[in-house]
Amino acid sequence: MSDDVGSGMRRRAGPGVSERLLSFGAIWLLVAGYSFLRVPVPGVNEPHYLAKAKAFWNPDWCAGDLFLESSSPHRAFYLTIGWLTQHFTLAETAIIGRCAALAVVAWGWRHFCFALGFRVRGSLASMGILLLLQTLGSWSGEWLIGGVEAKVFAYGLVFAGLGAFVSGRSTPAAIWLGLATTMHPLVGGWATVAVIVAAAVDHWLKSSTLTGPADSSRIRRCATTMLWWIIAAMPGILWAMPAARGDAAQSLQADFIQVGYRLAHHLDPWTFARANHIYFACLVGVWLVLRFSQRFSDRLRRFDAVVTVSVAIGLAALALSYGPRPWPLPLSALAAWQLKLLKFYPFRLSDMLTEVAVAVSAVEFWRTRCSSRPISAGILASAAYAAAIVSPNLDQNPSRMTVEKRRDWRETMAWLRSRTPPGAMVLGANEDWAIKWFAERREFSNFKDCPQDPRSLVEWNSRLRQFAQWTQASFANDGKISAEELAGLKQQTGIDFLICGRLGPFSAEPVFANESFRVYATGPQSLSR
Repeated sequence: MSDDVGSGMRRRAGPGVSERLLSFGAIWLLVAGYSFLRVPVPGVNEPHYLAKAKAFWNPDWCAGDLFLESSSPHRAFYLTIGWLTQHFTLAETAIIGRCAALAVVAWGWRHFCFALGFRVRGSLASMGILLLLQTLGSWSGEWLIGGVEAKVFAYGLVFAGLGAFVSGRSTPAAIWLGLATTMHPLVGGWATVAVIVAAAVDHWLKSSTLTGPADSSRIRRCATTMLWWIIAAMPGILWAMPAARGDAAQSLQADFIQVGYRLAHHLDPWTFARANHIYFACLVGVWLVLRFSQRFSDRLRRFDAVVTVSVAIGLAALALSYGPRPWPLPLSALAAWQLKLLKFYPFRLSDMLTEVAVAVSAVEFWRTRCSSRPISAGILASAAYAAAIVSPNLDQNPSRMTVEKRRDWRETMAWLRSRTPPGAMVLGANEDWAIKWFAERREFSNFKDCPQDPRSLVEWNSRLRQFAQWTQASFANDGKISAEELAGLKQQTGIDFLICGRLGPFSAEPVFANESFRVYATGPQSLSR
């Protein structure tokens, strides 16, 4: 890439305003195109995040919903995006939110890549490779480009912080990482830990002894930098604290539900698919081969240190969480400690940064080996991007339904929104995708909408068990669910309407039915016309 800065070699003048704007715009178009071409609205987490954001600004919307009235650890996201829900539909808010979040990602990526010495082509090529790597797989299920949620904004700020860090600008790095922590405490928090450890190791390797004045000056600079981070991060930390409140027994139960059951596919490495571990190991191997096959620049070396720390955190959590699965009950003191560790997503940063490291290392390798052919950068970016767009993955179908079934689901949701009382409580027996998004009705419980504070999380699990026990008891009588048993469900739970796809058979008549779904009233209901 003739327009990229050589690693540790001759340098050209810094990029001008026009080049920065061109790079930002090109990256934004790249990631926005990927998001809208691959991931339909709503994406996998958009009903979860945007429904919460809407209720944050309008508590009367779906009032009484357990998830919506639970703690709000991502309040910065709700403040940033939620007000749009008061003026636009949820779908329109998702579109606007994606554009805004991806603008932050494009801005942060441009800062990061320019700090490493890449320019327009290098920034685009590395992002194209990153998108392809994320499409092909992951270790713990972490992703960057798709729908809009808090972590998309946070990763954009993390990239800007990494760019400032590798450039040796500690104060901007602290501010961007602190703001990332406010937007998403875990994403920003783990990135901050990795940067601090990498900076400490880098300093230790460069100088083992310092005189008194230098020590005092360095301590003052570190204190000032940390103060900037605290100022930027404190709102997010304070907003996240209620999600951790609960008595010891309740917190342990919530940790077990979250790590051992609901989010094991993200949190417990000993339940990850074998292919995920192999993919992660291959990424680390490719990164090491690429990095040691070329000359290191100081800036790439500083970023490599952050990646190394992130991988070390993930591998340490893997080792420390070793033990029998499923988790043996009653939980031992060691198991309780392991659950507490795993609930903080110790793998998400290494999952993300190993793919980023492979992407930027591949571009640097390509630059040093093919520097006389600038067109190669465009070919690399285009090929990677095209492969990312067409590669099949679950993000292309967030509902996990067929086209016909998804059409029937939308029809069912439209019926609930137009014919049932606004305060009605519903439950999706088998399928429960985006009920609040489409039907705008409160839910008794929803597997996807898992609260984060211990009290609400335990209640969420209790409601799932309560419905499962009711189902078993209903079928135990005559193998069918009767109108009387539906009335019993209403008495036990307050559910007004039960949405069924596979659940059955019923001896009661549905109040609505199509080819795929049926809706049953649990008692006499006044339906709108």
